[in-house]
Amino acid sequence: MIRASITALACLAAGAVWAAPAPVIPAEVIRHHPHDTASFTQGLTFHDGRLLESTGGYGSSRLLEVDRWTGQPLRRTALDRSLFGEGIAVVGDTIYQLTWKAGHVLTYDLKLRRTGELPYTGEGWGLTFDGTHLIRSNGSAELIWHAPDSFEVVARRTVRDDGQPVRHLNELEWVAGLIYANIWYSRRIAIIEPDTGTVRAWLDLTGLDTGNTPGKDHVLNGIAWEPGSDVLWVTGKRWGRLYEIQRPALPTETGALNPAPAPGRPADH
Repeated sequence: MIRASITALACLAAGAVWAAPAPVIPAEVIRHHPHDTASFTQGLTFHDGRLLESTGGYGSSRLLEVDRWTGQPLRRTALDRSLFGEGIAVVGDTIYQLTWKAGHVLTYDLKLRRTGELPYTGEGWGLTFDGTHLIRSNGSAELIWHAPDSFEVVARRTVRDDGQPVRHLNELEWVAGLIYANIWYSRRIAIIEPDTGTVRAWLDLTGLDTGNTPGKDHVLNGIAWEPGSDVLWVTGKRWGRLYEIQRPALPTETGALNPAPAPGRPADH
């Protein structure tokens, strides 16, 4: 099954792209809930109604199950001080957690107990699951597809808007057949067609949490979606709030609005 998917993904890589910049859609906030300002959020995802969160920082990285309404941890597992936690995804009864520069993905059972690790080359930033493969970002404009059992690379794709690479792809979420990606040091989320790597639209979260958690590294990072829902849950690094926002209705083709600006790069993402 995986080998067949490799061929399909390779063929899709040559697909057509939109010829104009993707439109920008303002986020519609429904409500917000508390979020722990000690959490340097690197990954956020739902599994069977449970909200899982990965946090970063050497000596402060954790894998957490969080009460979505109160922001309080229900379960937690600390990473070794030498590891910097990154994106997470769930496949079956296994949780996968990337590490930034250590070159391996950590695996856990659903009670957040470590079960092993798998190697990969390069940095780990965001992670999501499309139903067949795990998809990783590494801070560049490239997305990488991996086989869950071995973490073997099966495909790569460059993300583009108006023909230009979209760099600093960070936390990822698979949402109804599309990839939602935080752009590091930006208040926008790219909504990406997985078959072509083309940005379909930009979700603009300007104004969220700007006065609540000051700090240059306290950027938007964290997208979670429950299949079948019209709500996205978003937060950021050391943000004091977890927001419910309306999942946007996308246009059938891109418009001529301004694309997201190229974000800068601070010392630690």
